[in-house]
Amino acid sequence: MSTQHPDNANLPAWCTGSVIEGNAEIHEVYFAFHDLGCQEVMWDSEGKDVDTRVVRKLLSSYPEYFSANQLGKDVFLTY
Repeated sequence: MSTQHPDNANLPAWCTGSVIEGNAEIHEVYFAFHDLGCQEVMWDSEGKDVDTRVVRKLLSSYPEYFSANQLGKDVFLTY
């Protein structure tokens, strides 16, 4: 399992801004599944506005990965 980025960590190489937010958070989920081999990612929804289109963005941004790895069966996104 992976949780979203810790607030005290350094920015990863794939982050293009000064903070991890927006589409970078979507990529972070894919990175945890694809590159790190995690089976579950816990989306940080406490104390902030949550993007209600996370699943749609994941599926449309990475269709090949999610065609082979079904969300909710092979990999899991937990709120």
